[in-house]
Amino acid sequence: MRWLTRLARGNLSKPAVLWLAGENDSAFSLSFAQFSMATASPETLKPIQRIPHIDSTVNNEWAMVHYLFDNPNDGTAFYRHKETALERLNTAEHNRYMQILKNQATTVGLPPAEYIQGSTALFEQTDKVDAVFNRAIFYPANVFHSGCIQVGSGLSNDPARGRLTANCCITIAGS
Repeated sequence: MRWLTRLARGNLSKPAVLWLAGENDSAFSLSFAQFSMATASPETLKPIQRIPHIDSTVNNEWAMVHYLFDNPNDGTAFYRHKETALERLNTAEHNRYMQILKNQATTVGLPPAEYIQGSTALFEQTDKVDAVFNRAIFYPANVFHSGCIQVGSGLSNDPARGRLTANCCITIAGS
């Protein structure tokens, strides 16, 4: 995940998206773009919301999170599924992974009713990027990740005080 650290710390010599696409603007398309706020209390989360997820199984799609709030204890964490050793999930591995995850629900148990924080019985946290106002991070959309959501700092539905992010997925043609 060395690319992630360089990207998050701004140590790239050219803008990150252009670096990813080889500076060909026509290579981009947005598959979605939205604003998001984390407002759900932990006890209302479904089990699938308590573990890391991916945004796509496609290798040429990148996710972007733009932090529109400031809380360095919050952010985005990246994970490896312990049993499969997968950090990225492609289309070919998807069904096998889902079957293993389903089996783990009965053998290991469901995750506790809380937002994931660090490593768990099923996933190892491999990296974390802190939420700093106006920071945008880009990563492959098929990398396991989760928001680091600090309930103690308050889950407000007020965009001026809550965990507001802008999110999108960018498809890069030919990559």
